[in-house]
Amino acid sequence: MRDIANADEQFTEVFRRFLTNWSVVTSLRQVAEAGMPYAERVLALEHSAAVEIIPNDPQGQTLFRGNDGPPDPELAQFLRAGMTTTAIAHARSSIDAASVVFAQAMLDDCAWSLHKICAVLRPQDWEPGIDNKQITLRSAREKDYEANRMELIESKIKAIERESLLDKIDSLFRLCPPPVGFNPVDGYAYDRTRLEKIDNDRHRVVHSSGYGTPLTNVENDLVFLKRTASYLIALVSARCGARIDSSRFTSQASARD
Repeated sequence: MRDIANADEQFTEVFRRFLTNWSVVTSLRQVAEAGMPYAERVLALEHSAAVEIIPNDPQGQTLFRGNDGPPDPELAQFLRAGMTTTAIAHARSSIDAASVVFAQAMLDDCAWSLHKICAVLRPQDWEPGIDNKQITLRSAREKDYEANRMELIESKIKAIERESLLDKIDSLFRLCPPPVGFNPVDGYAYDRTRLEKIDNDRHRVVHSSGYGTPLTNVENDLVFLKRTASYLIALVSARCGARIDSSRFTSQASARD
């Protein structure tokens, strides 16, 4: 028998966690943007002091002097500006990279967690993917059909957890095919190719020493990731009948604050 109340509780938790995780991404970017002008002024002073030391350092004098000339003020100014500009650029790149990594992880968690809601409310939708799975003779003897089916579904969900974000969403679409004309998020359309590009950018940042490499179109990509999560949540609600329990939502949020 379907445990609808438990499924709604899980669904509410998925939605709450999605909002909480997204606020982390938003806060990171807002605080960083607000503090960047101050950081730039502080760094300019620090870099100015650092550059002033170099002419008095025998190893650094050649940076500012010719063979017999005075220190070059233009070169000193160039170095000061370059150090500050580079530091700010690297900081912005790192914030963008962290934002994409966090947002992608948020969407990954959301997509996987929604599978568990589908398992409780519509276990029959899983049958095409587990029809050929084997069970032990003991399970066949000691458990009924629904118990064996749920055991196979739970095993499948554990396997899905290790899959890529794209594969998780593909799996969710197989369980919850979007109805014709389904448009729960205004102005949004799922774009697998775009999501693959964002995921490749994240992979480059994390696994290919790409932290200092600027990402492009970050703000739009973050909006796309957020809307994708909203779309998947609405899709599971439409397919399975999962609902957000407002009383549980507020109590869960209060318990974690």
